[in-house]
Amino acid sequence: MGGGAALTPTAAGPATASTVSAAAPTASAPVFDKDKLLVGIVLPSENETYDKELTELFQNSFSSNGIKIEISGDNKDEKYQYLSIMSLLDKGIKVLVIDPIDNQSTSISDAVSQARKLGVKIISFDNLLYDDTLVDAAIGFDPVQIGKIQGDYLVQKAGQRKGIPLYLYAGSKIDIGAEKYFQGAWSVLQPKIADGTFVVANSTAAVEVSGMNSLSNENIKAVINQIGSDWIGEEAAKLAEANLSSANPKMKGDVFILSPYDNLSRSLADVFSSDKTITSYVITGMGSHSASLEYIKAGKQSMTIYPDDCLYVRDVVSTAISFLKGETPNLPGKVYTGKGYVPSTEPKIPIITKENYNEAFNNSNSCK
Repeated sequence: MGGGAALTPTAAGPATASTVSAAAPTASAPVFDKDKLLVGIVLPSENETYDKELTELFQNSFSSNGIKIEISGDNKDEKYQYLSIMSLLDKGIKVLVIDPIDNQSTSISDAVSQARKLGVKIISFDNLLYDDTLVDAAIGFDPVQIGKIQGDYLVQKAGQRKGIPLYLYAGSKIDIGAEKYFQGAWSVLQPKIADGTFVVANSTAAVEVSGMNSLSNENIKAVINQIGSDWIGEEAAKLAEANLSSANPKMKGDVFILSPYDNLSRSLADVFSSDKTITSYVITGMGSHSASLEYIKAGKQSMTIYPDDCLYVRDVVSTAISFLKGETPNLPGKVYTGKGYVPSTEPKIPIITKENYNEAFNNSNSCK
């Protein structure tokens, strides 16, 4: 999935890409040769809204620090991304920022490996490279932590009730990110499934492992094969319709829904809200997409998580500056790439609900 990051909010509400800006991450930036290409950035696409916003944020923030960069949007083609990296290496970059199209791609990993052999520092951004040995720093949200936040939200909303029907949904069946979101959520939800707070309504594979808090990769894949939607809202809606049409009447009424991503959440909300046998629902989300913010204000989506792109971009820039100065960047956290842990920042991850909508935006608007 290409991020899940939000449109940047302003005091008046969610912004569009044209209103996004980013200030310099440091008060007194070091002096660099403005004519020398120092940082190369490779993104999955140049056409999607998310990548367009990132491009503008990176350009503004690096420029304000006097650092020349080149950004490549690689049209979701890993071969093109490989060539982009090799071209940047030929131009003499010192730092490579990469949001890989496929974080386990052999060709992309080969290009990054060649960069490391040349002494280039590697900052893995958003969709983190799987091989931790290729990465000097990881900037972005941890999908396991996001999943835990979503699971905890449902647990808190459940309170002391028992027997709540729980509908589980996930992203792509072949995306390790989808697995990590689910892994995090399951670690929080499973004890409450085991004690009877929740009853899984739409996955026999999840029921089979309901006594296990730590799932193997095979267990997770088996569940996601039943609840995955390819990150496409329409696919999630079709799956939800099938789930509800075959569900036991006891699995109707007041229900809870785990959804990892706003685009899925809205489509799921539409299906559940239109079913007359559903009296209420609580549903999670992530991304703070403008359409979902409207759903939250209207009471159609319960929450979303706001991964602040401006904070992530600032972390990338400050980390790159440290590398360019020959210093060790301030990376107090660690993030799991899928294979191992790498140094990372620890950004705050605000939860947006109908109750705290305005306050959350005012407190987290880091793009001002």
